[in-house]
Amino acid sequence: MREAEKVQREFVIASTPSLVVAGKYVVSMKGGQRHALDVVDLLISKERAADTALQATSK
Repeated sequence: MREAEKVQREFVIASTPSLVVAGKYVVSMKGGQRHALDVVDLLISKERAADTALQATSK
């Protein structure tokens, strides 16, 4: 339970359920589950693209 409380403080989670993506973004379900999952998909794609670009420049 302490770990959950620590995460809640770090990410300023105001409501549940909430999803954290890449340790950067907190997405709540306020706009509905479908909308939240669409946002999560978008953020995951963004993070994957950034990671791919970073790997390509470090070669």
